[in-house]
Amino acid sequence: MLLSGYVSAIAVWTRAMLLMAGPVQMGLLKGWYLVPPMNVGQWISLALFGGIIGMGLIEWRFWCKYLCPTGAVFSLGALLSFTRRKVSTDCISCGQCETVCDFGAIREDFSTRHSRCSFCQSCGGVCPVGAIDFTDRWSNAGQKPPPVGAAVTCSRRSLLVGLGTAATAGRVWLLLSARMALAVVDKQTCLPYAGRKACRYCVDECTAAGYEAIEFIRVGGQVDETGRPVDGSGFVAPAVLKEKCVGCGLCQMRCRAMNVKNEHLLVGSAIMIQAGPDPQYTVV
Repeated sequence: MLLSGYVSAIAVWTRAMLLMAGPVQMGLLKGWYLVPPMNVGQWISLALFGGIIGMGLIEWRFWCKYLCPTGAVFSLGALLSFTRRKVSTDCISCGQCETVCDFGAIREDFSTRHSRCSFCQSCGGVCPVGAIDFTDRWSNAGQKPPPVGAAVTCSRRSLLVGLGTAATAGRVWLLLSARMALAVVDKQTCLPYAGRKACRYCVDECTAAGYEAIEFIRVGGQVDETGRPVDGSGFVAPAVLKEKCVGCGLCQMRCRAMNVKNEHLLVGSAIMIQAGPDPQYTVV
């Protein structure tokens, strides 16, 4: 179901609405400086959304018929269903059932492509002679004989099922090898570490969120003749507590919003979410 989560129509639609309405809501209610820039993944999601809309111009329910991975997965259950669509010998070959079917589940001879049938029973509702019934798959009394030598078609949904299986296997591998990202302070650009000015945006944001995964340490301080630190010298700078950090990215967003976009002190955020090889980065 990993593939379905990325490209199923409902998920794509929901993400597109969030990506379009979410930044507007954030900007109007809390400030435009908090709106992060669009990344590649977000542009891909919007492109998929446009693709679903555009494909509907090619053919009615094009996505649902041919590309929807959710339908492809559910179609496996249809192959094992105890109930099947059956056409009796009373069929007059009027073609109304084939016309009304939105999923292309009815062949030219009015037999059924069971992997595409959703059991909506629309075909049975339009049949003028009541020749269509949904009954147990083992009952063939009074039914039209199945087509002889019917070819097995390799549909695009079958391809998507195979891709979904491969994606699931890939997901297992990723879980075994993935690393969780944690916050890392760039001491070359961080304002206190660079000796430019005091800054506590990341610490305040982390504390407000309840994680308390960033603490202060003093850097750049001076000492007197006895080796004791001189009061007021140096700055307090952020230090990440790896055992508490959850990689949420709030600190990075806050630093970017204030120091990069609002105050123009930095080119990029001085605290970044990065994954590393150490044991604390391991997911499983």
